[in-house]
Amino acid sequence: MSNIQKIAEEIFQAPTKQELVERITKDFVKNPDGTYSTKENVDAALLVKNGKLIIKFKYVSGDFKCFKCGLTSLEGAPETVGKRFNCDLNNLTSLEGGPRLVGDDFLCSHNKLVSLEGSPKVVQGDFVCYYNNRLSSLKGAPEVVRGDFYCYNAARQFTEEEVRAVCKVRGKIHV
Repeated sequence: MSNIQKIAEEIFQAPTKQELVERITKDFVKNPDGTYSTKENVDAALLVKNGKLIIKFKYVSGDFKCFKCGLTSLEGAPETVGKRFNCDLNNLTSLEGGPRLVGDDFLCSHNKLVSLEGSPKVVQGDFVCYYNNRLSSLKGAPEVVRGDFYCYNAARQFTEEEVRAVCKVRGKIHV
């Protein structure tokens, strides 16, 4: 192998998982329990491998975006998100492992959800779960949504009364 080929291999070699995590998390705080927290927005697209997040988060004060990246699980997602949490357009069947509190909107549309189990307890903005054509139950929906609640194009048509029976919605209900 020539020197040029060796140099090219070194330059263009893909980073290891550890190198990638170190680059991406350089502005994050590593908590004593091994999770990460940040005051920044997080675009988690590069942190997904085989449908799962490769690191675990505790708190993200900005937005947490993990949409359209092939997620099959929310394991490792932050416990608390200060602003918007977006996991649209994935292959999620459950919201287990997702945040318990979201300071703005929670978006989980265009997935394969069969229930809302694992939803945050409180969503300060809108809760958006439309186009989950396997969703046949509102079981596990948030206890409180301070914005609007969107849930249409599911496996069945829900009613406003059904939503209000499981969730205190301050805004409008779109079913």
